[in-house]
Amino acid sequence: MLKTTYHKKCSFIRKKQTLIFIALFLNVILFIYFAFIQSALPTDDKNGLKYPEKISKKFDIGEITIIIREFEDFENSLEDDIKHYHQIFGLKIDILIVVDKTPYPPLKLNLTENVKLMSLAFDLNIPSGSENIIAYIRTNTVLFVSDGCRIASLSNFKLMLQKFTFQNRVRAYAIQTGSAKLSCPGIQIDMKRWTVKIEDFTGIEGLCDFIDGDQAILMKTDDLKKLASPFTRPVQKSLYFQFALKKWKSLVYDKQVFLPRQGLQDSMSQYEHKHLEKSRLETTYKKFGMHEIIYNRNKHNYIGCTRDTERCFGSVVNDVPDYIYLNKWTPPCCLKAIRETALHVFQTLEKNSVRYWLEGGSLLGAARNGDIIPWDYDVDIGIYQNDIPKCKEILKAKDQQYVDDGGFLWEKGIEGEFFRVHYSDINRNHIDIFPFYSKKG
Repeated sequence: MLKTTYHKKCSFIRKKQTLIFIALFLNVILFIYFAFIQSALPTDDKNGLKYPEKISKKFDIGEITIIIREFEDFENSLEDDIKHYHQIFGLKIDILIVVDKTPYPPLKLNLTENVKLMSLAFDLNIPSGSENIIAYIRTNTVLFVSDGCRIASLSNFKLMLQKFTFQNRVRAYAIQTGSAKLSCPGIQIDMKRWTVKIEDFTGIEGLCDFIDGDQAILMKTDDLKKLASPFTRPVQKSLYFQFALKKWKSLVYDKQVFLPRQGLQDSMSQYEHKHLEKSRLETTYKKFGMHEIIYNRNKHNYIGCTRDTERCFGSVVNDVPDYIYLNKWTPPCCLKAIRETALHVFQTLEKNSVRYWLEGGSLLGAARNGDIIPWDYDVDIGIYQNDIPKCKEILKAKDQQYVDDGGFLWEKGIEGEFFRVHYSDINRNHIDIFPFYSKKG
């Protein structure tokens, strides 16, 4: 009886010890969990911006280089940006600040072996250009960020890098850095026709050719080396233009990694930034040979020559424009100028009861497509010679150049007995008028 009671007490004590051990074990697990959660909670810096504590020592800072390309000389927070990334990743993280030329007034930055200000401007004394900047990159991946970006979640940041490492179909991640969600419009680039078509369209399976919105871009260094112009501003759009040409796909990363970015605070700075962004985008279009931007099939924006600038190609030798040798067709801005000139001449001749018709390739293009042949550089029309006295513009052009009320320049052709009408005195896109006379028999 005593023996049985003793065994029961021992069994009860062992069960109690087991329960105590399990309770202690669960407490330890909960302590570790809440400690991890606490480490991911944001804290405030002196400027009121929230960001997490320093990243875990297990994070390999050799995995990524931070590239800051988008900022303005007249207002920026680059000093705080660098402090933020140092607090997150430690002092050994590589940070490249890429500029077109040495900023003025000078930036007050603490440049080190790992924090570099690198210029794209030509300098006889030092190597420069994108090749030199890329040669400095020592990591497998790069992250393009704009001025004022702040990391919100360390766990999401590390998870993002881990996922991107194993991506095969995706060449870049787009990570939201603004308050508005990123969009994935469709884009088609036709270099032969000098055109870019952008449409409201979502890519298949979440894969995008072009991603619009305030964002950071994560990509592999090896892919960065394959781009012709990796640091052209605005860098987000210029990167996607080059991705699209190479048929590379990008993905919008749907986890929150960054806090909504604070923009420029001064109203004058905001106005100047908006003006500069428009100018940079137009410069990029021209640099990349994109002269017509089509939005949703109906809104056309022409980038290239205008009435106040020279046309996009020089003098034509042996009836073959230079762009033909580049495997391209007539720039769309030039076609637009030729169409407008032709329409103006047609209206002028009709107003004066001058009979006219299309000649040669112009007639062929109209018959086949109802338009100018895509690679042609002028329009040829014929008129009856005895109708010339009816048109004051042609009569005036017989003696000297004449600019009409529409700004079109009329002149007598120096190569023969014909007349030429230019888009303007500066822009020499033109049409040719050939007089014919009827012969009996």
